Amino acid sequence: MDWNKINKSWNEFAQFHDTHLDYNERNLFHVIQCSYKVDLKSNQYYARFSGVLWKTQDGQNRNRTKILTEFKTEKKLNNLKITKTRISNLFSKKQRTDLEKSIAKDLEILNGKKLTLKNNVLEIELNSIISI
Repeated sequence: MDWNKINKSWNEFAQFHDTHLDYNERNLFHVIQCSYKVDLKSNQYYARFSGVLWKTQDGQNRNRTKILTEFKTEKKLNNLKITKTRISNLFSKKQRTDLEKSIAKDLEILNGKKLTLKNNVLEIELNSIISI
């Protein structure tokens, strides 16, 4: 994992969207916690991209990204929950639609943990930090 590439990607993303990158770094003795946060606003949505990267001296790095988007619309969007594990779906009587299967496949490609759409708020959690 190239930490400089991650820093560059988040900075370029913020600059491209003409917004501010909030970066914090905390030294916790055996690990350094780096957090990235970018907020985007438009007439249709408000979105927050947040990423956390834990750098350890012994190479046991962990990272995650969470994307939270609130849609500003009068139309009520249908609720949806897709997780990486299909255990919760085994007990569900409803089968996944083709759209849900496609979203689940994309989520898996992105190393996603879960995708939830509830009350016009879309939340996506990834088991990796986003970088280009």
